[in-house]
Amino acid sequence: MAITRAYPKVRPCVLCCQAVALLFVASQLSGCEGSNNSSSSNSSNTTPTPTPTPTPTPTPTPTNSTPTPTPTPTPTPTTPPTPAPTVTTIKQSIGVPVTAAQYLTNTAVKASYEFAYADVIGQTSNGAIKASTAIASAPTTRRSITVAFTATITNDAQAATTAQSLATNNVTGPTFAAAVNRAISTLNYTANVTTINASDIGTISAAAVTTVTPPPPTPPTSPTPPTPPTSPAVQAYQQISQSIILGAAVASYTGTTQQAFECGYIGTLNAAYTCASGVSAVAGVSVTSTYTARRSPVVAFITTLNGQVRITVGATSVSALKAKIEAAAAALGLAGFTVTITTINGATFTYSSSATHGVTVGLTALVVAAIAYLH
Repeated sequence: MAITRAYPKVRPCVLCCQAVALLFVASQLSGCEGSNNSSSSNSSNTTPTPTPTPTPTPTPTPTNSTPTPTPTPTPTPTTPPTPAPTVTTIKQSIGVPVTAAQYLTNTAVKASYEFAYADVIGQTSNGAIKASTAIASAPTTRRSITVAFTATITNDAQAATTAQSLATNNVTGPTFAAAVNRAISTLNYTANVTTINASDIGTISAAAVTTVTPPPPTPPTSPTPPTPPTSPAVQAYQQISQSIILGAAVASYTGTTQQAFECGYIGTLNAAYTCASGVSAVAGVSVTSTYTARRSPVVAFITTLNGQVRITVGATSVSALKAKIEAAAAALGLAGFTVTITTINGATFTYSSSATHGVTVGLTALVVAAIAYLH
């Protein structure tokens, strides 16, 4: 008698349920990223032959290279303004025994009498007029002239006090005549200027003294410290898709020609994105492109950035992109290479975190492996 065994069909159903559950989880995660992953499977009533489970390809972890922040500039200290000097002016007229012509034309005469006035008010030292004092003079009459002396003393309070006291109490005929004779000797003008006596001195006016003290300078306001620069946001993973329309076909969009387009494009996105031997020289920056030969040829770029500052604007300037592509071509040895660009289409941006991106890709691989096992 033949014995018939009934084989249960439980295992395929269990596996189908597991596959459906995995598909649901993957679709929920991929929905958070703004992309949809779909997969399908077919089953039959026959007992499937087990297929070895493929090992999912590990997803490379993007490099999160944070750019070095710009150091905060040190504010330059403000130098306080120099205060205006205190100035004391003494004016006094003295009659002297020389003519106006002699006083104006003989420099030795004028120098001797000015030195004498500085001496009589105590403003000479070591055979010279003090640095803080300036003496000026001018005749006011023509024959027996009267000379108006002006002594200006700057930022020397002690000298100003002494000069004011002596101009008020010490300028007399005898003292001024003696001062003139000392000046002639001190300045070595004995051959040019005649010595005088006290009787040769005419009228001496009272000294007029004025002192100007400026107000204290306004203290400088403290400079506002500069605002520290904000470090640009670093994006773990981002992708920029953009296409351009050419005005003329490219004979062969391969090799160095393709590299020139790609290097020129990423250099337009960011001047820091450079190439070496036709390949991006910046870690975490890669670019691919495709060429479609139509009536108006199209080049489509896909740039992938890992751990780079977020890009929010694609290429916009036709002339800038053209210059970058042609410069890259020249660097690759394509002498005389030119490109005509008629239109730059808008860019599309995709951003995601490294963690979520890795989980989504890993679960998708598990679902694919389960479906393959069911078949």
